[in-house]
Amino acid sequence: MIERFHGGLKENTIDFSVNLNPFIEEKMIKEFVIKNYLKAIRYPQQRGNSLVELISDKFNIPVDNIILGNGSIEFFYNLPRVLPVHSVYTLEPTFSEYRYVAKINKCKYFPVKPLSEFEWDFDDLLRKLNNKSLLFVCNPNNPTGNIFSKSDILKILRTGAFVVVDEAFMDFSERNESLLQEVIKYKNLIVVKSLTKIYSIAGLRIGFCVASKRVIENLNKVMPLWNVNGIALSVAKEFLLNDDIILMTKKLLKREKEYILKSFESNKYIKIFDSYANFFLAKSNNTQDLISYLSKKDITVRENKGFCGLNKNYFRFAVKKRRENELLIKMINEFFLSGCNQL
Repeated sequence: MIERFHGGLKENTIDFSVNLNPFIEEKMIKEFVIKNYLKAIRYPQQRGNSLVELISDKFNIPVDNIILGNGSIEFFYNLPRVLPVHSVYTLEPTFSEYRYVAKINKCKYFPVKPLSEFEWDFDDLLRKLNNKSLLFVCNPNNPTGNIFSKSDILKILRTGAFVVVDEAFMDFSERNESLLQEVIKYKNLIVVKSLTKIYSIAGLRIGFCVASKRVIENLNKVMPLWNVNGIALSVAKEFLLNDDIILMTKKLLKREKEYILKSFESNKYIKIFDSYANFFLAKSNNTQDLISYLSKKDITVRENKGFCGLNKNYFRFAVKKRRENELLIKMINEFFLSGCNQL
């Protein structure tokens, strides 16, 4: 049985378990939703064509290579249905739903474990893949925060395997390794983009997939006509028309990540892994007690549950605004300085 465990399960806490953009103001989302509230009583556009056209213009990708989804996860569930694949590979630890996708689509599942924290043997992987394989690559990876280079992924495509690159966190990264522009060149490359993380609209469920024309045609056959609701379509357009949001996010995120890393430099009991995303993976020898301690302070972090290959010493926390980051740092340091000797 595959354990399906995710963040965002506890309410009324300061929630560091969910990796949304902390710099999107609630009043902006409220303004966009209210502005478009009438879309809730009308049928949305079939396939959300106006948003597809906007994405096409923004990223210079033909409309025939784009399809919208009810969050990016809808594509993960459906891609094995339309691709001639028998096996699913994942670079573990990574997003747990990829494993569940393999199970429900009755594909053989092969987790690829890292050689160390966190490096994978790509040469060995290349020997295993073939044109009946599907590889999920989360880039930057959740929960480790590392990023894979374009060149490494393009090498994998030479095996003939289908590669699904999940770029849910790419817009947070200072290092751009996006493969959106490469999709037209490779029939076995599929890029999935979530709009919910970067724009902090997880409740609206919207993302898009870029793939060969044939893959998009086959996805259209198995996905509902109205899979994306009207409010989500309109709000996504509002955000995509504002190019300054991502630039602002990267600037503020860099500042906060540097502050967090510096704040833990003198704490020998906890290890923080560097990250290209809007979260950090961390570990200590007393993580379970730390999580309990934080919970009593109404602070939630992401436990290791659901991540293949991570033991109970690991946890993940999102980067938030300075005031919240200060509180988390204070509570973690307070915990270890209170006599809990770890790592």
